[in-house]
Amino acid sequence: MLFAEAKWVRNSLISQLNSGRNISEFSYKDFKTVVHYDKDGNEVISEVKQLKTSMRDEVVIEVKNNIKALSSSKKRGKTVGRLKFESEHKRIHLRQYKVTHEITGPNTVRIQGLSHEVRVAGLRQLRNLDKAGIEYEMTVADIIKRDDDFYINITVFVDRNVWKTYQEKKRNNRNTKRSDLTIYDINALDMGCLKTATDAYGRVYNSTVEETERLKRLQQKLQRQKKGSNNRKKTLKQLHREYERNDNIKEQKAIELVNEVLDTT
Repeated sequence: MLFAEAKWVRNSLISQLNSGRNISEFSYKDFKTVVHYDKDGNEVISEVKQLKTSMRDEVVIEVKNNIKALSSSKKRGKTVGRLKFESEHKRIHLRQYKVTHEITGPNTVRIQGLSHEVRVAGLRQLRNLDKAGIEYEMTVADIIKRDDDFYINITVFVDRNVWKTYQEKKRNNRNTKRSDLTIYDINALDMGCLKTATDAYGRVYNSTVEETERLKRLQQKLQRQKKGSNNRKKTLKQLHREYERNDNIKEQKAIELVNEVLDTT
């Protein structure tokens, strides 16, 4: 519901801007209730409950920044248009740690506006800093919606010199594992079309990733569907998820190719 309310606030603001009002007249206080439309085009007035004041303010600031960017582009001689309504909001900025968001456990995060804690994966990155004895400061965060998945990006500040030392130690640990390399271990790769790569010793590496049958079917299905329909939106989500899966496979294949080259060198 957070993302739905953020979409309502943004579209309501753009609608009022299109009617001739100035962006400087608006603040988060103007969007305690918003007017939006259902799928049949009927006008609906809703109260904004989950999207708290700081989050509404960030949506207003985002629109202001977009207008400034358009104005700057126009001054440089570029052709610009108006801000468009969005069908889906994909990012919510959380500006203050312990107010808008807070880490409450090894795998849980509290987000302002939600009645329960959210279970997340990936906080081990911060635990690794704790194990290394590195002090850090929690700051802003972003909730990102990608298809039906949700991610939270948390920004932390670490002393620059401490971070450089930490990174150097990690690099040294990796280098010691291959300290036995000599000048004769140097290799080169020739990337080809029929074959993925051929190294300097004539060894061939095949690591191609083709489009899946499911991806082809979804592309064909999308072409037959009516633009703007709910079924088309569902298919687009499935298509994006399949593309993301394909990208993950490519990334994994690239890692495997590098490791194979290193092991045979």
